[in-house]
Amino acid sequence: VACLDLFAGSGALGFEAASRGARRVVMVENSSPAVRQLEANRDKLKADAIAILRGDALAAAQNAAQREPGCYSLVFIDPPYHQGWLEKVLPACMTLLTPSGLVYAEAEFPLDGDDAPAWMQDWEVVRADKAGMVFYHLLQRKSSARIEA
Repeated sequence: VACLDLFAGSGALGFEAASRGARRVVMVENSSPAVRQLEANRDKLKADAIAILRGDALAAAQNAAQREPGCYSLVFIDPPYHQGWLEKVLPACMTLLTPSGLVYAEAEFPLDGDDAPAWMQDWEVVRADKAGMVFYHLLQRKSSARIEA
């Protein structure tokens, strides 16, 4: 399993994936201090399966979609809220994912139900719940939107 952790932050999602046997985890983080901490943690844990990229998550997702289509089984998206990141990043995930790949996405609002945003039309919410003020979702491309790699 290969995972892409966009907006890595503390790296909790990516480190957990690596600890559970992911063969490759790519973490993307824009903050230099956070990147330094991620690198220190990776080195301390000897987590050789983890690669850390400093940069913009949207650009990284778009570049990976061009270079490595169909490469990732799981993409983590836990972006800063109220900035429209999910709407911007999800289209690149269409190409990034393996045919049965999943996206784990956190948001400040639910992505399913009657109030689902229009940009969710190609995505199916496989699972969703709420913890405190955070809505978290497991997404899969709808079969009509699948892109074969």
